[in-house]
Formats: sequence, C-alpha cells, structure tokens
Amino acid sequence: MIITTLRDGLGNQLFQYAAGRYLARKHKTKLKLDLTQCNAATNSHHAFYRLNNFNIQEIVATEAEIQSLPTVKNANPWIFEPNILNSPDNIRLDGFWQSEKYFSEIADILRKEFTLKNPLGKNSSAWKKEILSSKCAVSVHIRHGDFITYYARNTIGLLPLHHYAACVEELKKTFSDITLFVFSDDLQWCKENFKVNAPTKFVEGCENDFEEMYLMSLCKHNILSRGTFSWWGAWLNSNPDKKVFAPYPWQRCINYNSDIVPESWIKVPSNYPLWTPPMLSIIIYVENNFQTVGITLQTVIAQVFPDYEIILVDSSTDDSGKVCRQFAMNDKVTILKANSSTGKFSAWNKALEVARGDYVWFLTAKDFIFTHGTLTFSRVCETVIKLQYNSRENYVTYENYTECMPNLICAIQILTEDESGNVNINGIPNKKFLAQVDASFQGLQGLANLAIPTGQKLTSLAAQTINPLVSTKFFKREYLNSNRIRFNENEDVDSELTFVVETFLKTKNITFIPAVFYGRFK
Repeated sequence: MIITTLRDGLGNQLFQYAAGRYLARKHKTKLKLDLTQCNAATNSHHAFYRLNNFNIQEIVATEAEIQSLPTVKNANPWIFEPNILNSPDNIRLDGFWQSEKYFSEIADILRKEFTLKNPLGKNSSAWKKEILSSKCAVSVHIRHGDFITYYARNTIGLLPLHHYAACVEELKKTFSDITLFVFSDDLQWCKENFKVNAPTKFVEGCENDFEEMYLMSLCKHNILSRGTFSWWGAWLNSNPDKKVFAPYPWQRCINYNSDIVPESWIKVPSNYPLWTPPMLSIIIYVENNFQTVGITLQTVIAQVFPDYEIILVDSSTDDSGKVCRQFAMNDKVTILKANSSTGKFSAWNKALEVARGDYVWFLTAKDFIFTHGTLTFSRVCETVIKLQYNSRENYVTYENYTECMPNLICAIQILTEDESGNVNINGIPNKKFLAQVDASFQGLQGLANLAIPTGQKLTSLAAQTINPLVSTKFFKREYLNSNRIRFNENEDVDSELTFVVETFLKTKNITFIPAVFYGRFK
C-alpha cells in the first residue's frame, strides 16, 4: 500500500497523486489518499480536496493506515530526488513532488485519469466552443490574487506584465493568427492592466476552477504563471506541437532553479530590474572584525527567505575589508566605505540613506542570523495584514501593502543563562551578552505578567528590549524617514538604540513576536 498526503491547491494535489500513483503501480499495490491536511483548519482559500472531480483511483486512507506507515518526505519540492523512485512499498509520501520525472513513465495513464468526471457547466462549455473554434488559441495564466502578498510576491515572484508581453511577441513570430485567452484569479485587475498587441479574451464565469484548467489544456499553446495550476493546464495539453512558455527561474529565489519545468518547454528568463525594491535591507556595520565578518555574512546569505539586500558599511583597518569585497561578488551586497573613526550609529545612518528595502535591520559584523530569521519576519508581516484585513477580499485587493505593514517588528528572544552568566540562544552556548536580562522577563507572556502599568510595558519594549543584544528588530524604512529618526552617536554606548521613547508611543502599529533567530559572537 502506498499512501500519498494531499495538501494545498489543485495543482499541488495533482503532483502528489501522480507521484503516489507511480509508486503504487511500480509495486503493484493500491494507492490511498491521505486527506487529513485537506480537512484540517487552514487559512488557505483553496486547500480543500479537489481530485474527486477527476477519474482517478480514489481510495481514502483511514487514520489507522496513515499512522501505521513510515513517512517519506522530499527535502526540496522543486528539485527532483531520484531516490524517491526507489522507495519501498508500504510508505506514506508527504511532499510536493513538483517534477514530471516522478511520474513520466505513467504519463499516458495520468492523462486518462486526469479527465473530468462530469460534463462542463454551461459557461465553461461556451468557452470550450470558442477556444476550439479559434485558429490558434493561446492560454495566458496570470496568478495575481494570492501572489500579491509580501511573502509570495518576493519569494515565488509575481511575474511582471512585460514577461507575458515578451512571450506573446515570441509566439507571433511563428503564428500570426493567435487569440489570447486570459485565465486569472483576478480578472478585473487583468482587464485593467494586461494590454498586448493581440486579440484577447478574458475567460470568466466558469463554474469551477478545474474546468478552467481543462480549458487551458484545450488551447494550442500555453503561457504560464508561477503556479502549479497553470503548469497542469499546459502538461495536459495534448497538442504535439504545443509551445509552452514557463518562467525561469520558477521561483524568484535563485536557489530554486528547479526540475519543475520539462525539457521540452521554453524557459523564459524572468529578470527583475535592479530598482525592484527588496523587502528587507540588512545593514551591517564592519569595524575590525576579521575573525567574525565572514561567518556573519555567510549566515545572512544563507537565509531561506531571499528577498533582501545587504549593505556593508566598512570602517575597518584590518583585513575585514578584503572579506567584504569577496562577498560583494554576490549581487545582493553593496559596500559603503567609511573612515576608521566612523562609529556604529553613524555607519547605520549612512547606510539608511541608500537602503531600498521596505524594512531595515541593523546589525554588526559580530552578529549571526539563523537561516529562518528573515522567513519568520516575512510571515509575521503577512499575519499582520491578515489580522488587519479579516476578509480575503480586502486582503488580496488592498493595493498599498507597505502602508498596512507594522512600523516596528520586535522578535523577542527567550534567553536563559547558565551558572557562569553566559546566555544560551537556541541551544548555542557560551555567547556572552552585555545586556542584563530580567529573570522575570520571558518573552511576551513574561512581560504581560510584570506588575507595571501598560504604558511602562510599552516603554520597556521600546527603550530596553529593542536592544539588539536582547531582541531582533525590524523598522519600516519609510517610518524612520518620515519621522526623521536617526541614531545618536553621542549617546551612552550601552544604549544601542537612542530613539525617543515617545516616538514609538505615537504609533499603535508595533508587532511583537517571540522568536529565536539572532545572536552575537562572544
């Protein structure tokens, strides 16, 4: 028995079924479906069971069967792992398996099973007739509604409209009579913004999304978004001469140049201009830190969430500058040279003048970041928007995302000390901190329990726990600039941040989260 866990939207569920179907056929056993993730409470509007609309082998696994089998996961959903194909019988697959290499040997079987179980609805039938009557129908899928969030648009990558226009122009070199059929989760936005020199029809009114996928497969050629939904519309296209235009890299993050795009498809480079602002500017002050600056930069560049720039302010007189220049080969890195007398606060102010990110994070070359640090931060931003805009309609149609982000995000460390006074962070011992940590302060709950007025608690957070020796903090760049907030070099050296407390008390847009993803070398 092979069990495959289904999760997320229709496209992902098709990948998960296909990989499980291959293994089940290889072992001449039954494939069963784990629907627990589909039935679980979720914030996703499309993460419910979708495959019952297709002619698949549908056997739902029981809870006992799911618990009885060992689990096989994939380390990276966009990278093909050939060892998965050699997995034994009696396992549960739990992953995304986003490559046709997991199931190419049974492609014909899957194309038969991934046919619709029921007749098309009235509107979808009308669109089918129109597509089939066109001389050269081309599907254009523009995923916009749920890709405009900060995390999605910066990690996965919201494709710019000029990407689609370039694909259309390339098709027109070969086919002079194309008609574009635009599919999208935000058709109104497409009608207002998608303008190309070709006959265009916006497919609307279809009864179901799986019918839209079927209609995409009827087109002669396909132009894809970064999404598995349009991927399957193209893969199920039976035209032997089809041209499929897929964005490359599939994810905006360069680490995800993946196996998801079949070799026969056309990979279209999705270049983002340098002026595209990153979500986060990580500003690092470098003095004579030759022993630590390389490790610091390695931890920053290794971040899981990739949408950031690094601004190094180098005031060193040792070989720290050489290390910085080595890392400057990475296009995320900018180096600002400063005098050896430049202090940390002046360096941070200098970098703030050229930072481009929506947020700024101030560090020194003695700091290190755990790989999930920026990812945690990005998800907090998304959570804040969802809390502020409690309906999905408001969430996905809100246009000025920067305005509804918190002005300050505090990720409060949960710190413990050993008998020698050394602070342990996330299991890494012997990192001596200069700041004194109140024994009763244990994150948000600890602060809530302190017997002090609410105003003093906020003051404590603003004036004390934003100290980088105790807590990571992200500031909205526009907030700092509009309030003319800068660091004061003349303040006491132990006061890492010298903003006036009243500045923070003026705004309610402050978010605090318990997290452990930042530290400082001894």
